Amino acid sequence: MTRLNVKTVIFGKGDIGHLTDPKVAASALNAIKERVFIVPYGRFTTMEQTDDSVVIYYLDETDHECYLKVDYVLCATGRIPNLDELQLETAGIQLNSLNQAYCDEETLRTSVPHIFIAGDTTSSTRSNLQKALYQGKIAGANAATYPRLYQTCNMPHQDITFTDPEITVTGLSFEEVKQRARTGHKFILGESSTADNTTSVIKGYRHGLVHVYFDRETQLLLGAEICAPYAQQMSQFIYGALYNRQTLDDLIGYNFYHPSAFEMLTEAFEDAKKSFKLLGPVA
Repeated sequence: MTRLNVKTVIFGKGDIGHLTDPKVAASALNAIKERVFIVPYGRFTTMEQTDDSVVIYYLDETDHECYLKVDYVLCATGRIPNLDELQLETAGIQLNSLNQAYCDEETLRTSVPHIFIAGDTTSSTRSNLQKALYQGKIAGANAATYPRLYQTCNMPHQDITFTDPEITVTGLSFEEVKQRARTGHKFILGESSTADNTTSVIKGYRHGLVHVYFDRETQLLLGAEICAPYAQQMSQFIYGALYNRQTLDDLIGYNFYHPSAFEMLTEAFEDAKKSFKLLGPVA
């Protein structure tokens, strides 16, 4: 809308494009602020509709009450699964507080062994259309061959937010990697910045980061959080590397075209390699 010369103000709840890595989220917020007016932690106090406009009163990050008069308000409230009429509980399927069915993440089997489920109707985290389609194939195949379960859902997760610059979370998020580390699975982080990338600087992207996460013991790639130009294409590369269970040594050998934004991946891999050499293998 901003590029169509529509003056736009964005109010958020603090989350930036599914990012959980504080440094990547901060860089994304700074990058977006350069292109559009955004209130990331806006709290509405009053909203009034007049004959030709909408008046919004809100508290900013410093708890100062602000006033804004706009022509239109577009509200994105999310969605919940439309399961009420199915009465899944009568079939004995265990549901969570959001009325979603608990299921095994790999086989998509519910608490009732012969019933399988897919998509945002499940308790599976971070569901989207792409993942739901894949899960539907797995759930259908396992239901058809039950009790023999041949199909497992090994699809890496992928979130893409089409901002400018783009924001992606692929594989395990930073928060999920941290939770994994609490159980003894240490990880290594590799970082690169748009400020050090020729293509990004030329295109005017002063803020942006690539963070990649590797298992410290096996050096397997775990995931990545990115805010950068061409992030969606970088996410596709990360997705393929995760699907093929590639390690840091596998990825360090890739040579991307110079100059290009994709060199940020190489720089992040090299940074992770330096950290691994510094820390050494897990004792």
